[in-house]
Amino acid sequence: MGIKGKLCHFTRKDIKGFDKDFIFDEHNVLELYDLLEEQMLEMGFVMYDEDIAFDRECVFNKWHWIRYNCMVLKGKRLNGRFVLSEAMIQYKHIK
Repeated sequence: MGIKGKLCHFTRKDIKGFDKDFIFDEHNVLELYDLLEEQMLEMGFVMYDEDIAFDRECVFNKWHWIRYNCMVLKGKRLNGRFVLSEAMIQYKHIK
């Protein structure tokens, strides 16, 4: 497993701009991936065709990094829940 290719960064504000009703929690990672992938495809990105799979979670300077095989989430844990700050998703290239 591992991230291969380049990463496109999206802030929490970017994600809310795509879908103002989207509320992230750790159980809807696939929905977040689909939302970001759809936006990237519209912008001309070429994506890898992979199923998303959890890799590991790391903590650095109070930031939690949740790594999947094709996406990385950055955020903080507040009151036991993950609060998303940034999402990075891999792509092959731009058309």
